[in-house]
Amino acid sequence: MWGEVMANKGGFGHERLNKALALYRDGNIEKALEYSFDALNYFSKTKDPEGLCRCYNTIGGLNFFTNQIIKAIDYYMDGLIIARKNDLHYEITRIASNVGSTLTEIGEYDLARVFFAESEKHMHHPDVKEKDENFEANTAMAYLNLLSCTCLEDQIDEAEKYRDLAKGYIDQKAWNNSNTIGFNVFSAYIEYRKGNLDPTDSILDDLTKQTIEDNGVGYDIWGSRKMLFTLLMRVNRFDLLKVLLEDNEEQADKQGNPRINAELNEMWVDYYKALDDPEEYAKHCVRYVEFIRSQKKEDNLEIARHASDRIRFKENGAGREEALTRSLLDPLTELGNRYKLDMDYRDAVTDCISRGKPIAVGILDVDSFKAANDTYGHITGDEYIKKVADCVKDVLNGVGGAYRYGGDEIVILLKADTHTTADLAQKIKDKVEELNLPNEAATAADNVTVSQGYCVGVPKFDTALNTYMYEADIALYEVKNSGKNNYIVTGL
Repeated sequence: MWGEVMANKGGFGHERLNKALALYRDGNIEKALEYSFDALNYFSKTKDPEGLCRCYNTIGGLNFFTNQIIKAIDYYMDGLIIARKNDLHYEITRIASNVGSTLTEIGEYDLARVFFAESEKHMHHPDVKEKDENFEANTAMAYLNLLSCTCLEDQIDEAEKYRDLAKGYIDQKAWNNSNTIGFNVFSAYIEYRKGNLDPTDSILDDLTKQTIEDNGVGYDIWGSRKMLFTLLMRVNRFDLLKVLLEDNEEQADKQGNPRINAELNEMWVDYYKALDDPEEYAKHCVRYVEFIRSQKKEDNLEIARHASDRIRFKENGAGREEALTRSLLDPLTELGNRYKLDMDYRDAVTDCISRGKPIAVGILDVDSFKAANDTYGHITGDEYIKKVADCVKDVLNGVGGAYRYGGDEIVILLKADTHTTADLAQKIKDKVEELNLPNEAATAADNVTVSQGYCVGVPKFDTALNTYMYEADIALYEVKNSGKNNYIVTGL
């Protein structure tokens, strides 16, 4: 629902956005982002609030599709604030709904319902009815979002209310087939929770058949597939589960979405665990799936906290500084966290493209850090990380950003060429050595040292942070294999 072609809109900006949406549907996300940023630059110059809202909504959707949740929320909220300031009720309905859907994906159901309700409220404004050719279908979607959210929360009484509100639009044939199937899945879940659904009921067979025949797994209907999986698991319909999962896998392969693939993998694990089939369970888990699931839960908690803080920061004048600081800093080192890195990288790309200047991204790793932890304990290990972080901050001192990426890894972001990057890397190396922190079990030296890998290059609008990170990681690996306590600077 995040992207809609505006056939009645002309001009360069809207043409670029319509092209971006066509590219998205063809699976060309990078090119779609490039066209979207072209439109954003155009509407920024022409000061067109409606066009800006469309851009932010589209770019937010593209980031959501590629699992960049925080960036998606940032772009959505930028657009939503513009829409609110300019009383653009149609744009509010679109973007608020997308914020709600994004929050639902990370389990922030209470906050999601606030945005779904905002979308539904503005949906009934006269301007929207006049402007929206698909008013009935979009109103139905607003109620379906609220139905989905309340079912996921197991708020069955409220879910029934939204089911009844949405049903009128099904009777008007306002929905497409996918939305009707979603409605029927959530309705069946309500009946199950009320004790009115028999496990042998043919409706479960019908819903599974309809879902497979619908032949899709985009985010608009992935939620109903997940709910159908949950429902079939609870009533032990393993025959239907196998059929659904095999089709989910086929459709997910076409999408290539990492979040969908991760959730699908978890479904297989739950399925074989419930079947008590250790061989297949092990096959789908391998050795890492339990770690991945626990890590995903931790990531979601951090994303949810950050999302809430970012929304409060953008909406409230009071407390902005406190909310921003809390959501963007690593509490141990007071370096930026990975969400701050994503934001700063986006700003650096825009700036460096306009000036034709390079960006440098580096990964710093404390050598033999596990050995230090094992020898001196985790409290000392934390102190070592803090002191290394302080060294990095002292060297950069306004010329770049540093971010704790996880464990003993620090990512460095610079607007710098190869020579300047190498100079800073040498200074960091020297300053860490001067700490003289003991690490007797290390292989590079008796004291704490660091290895660094950097990638330098002029970005394009669609150059992902991971592109730089990949090359920097290869450089870091070479340093580690060549004796550690050094750095390599490579090109993009």
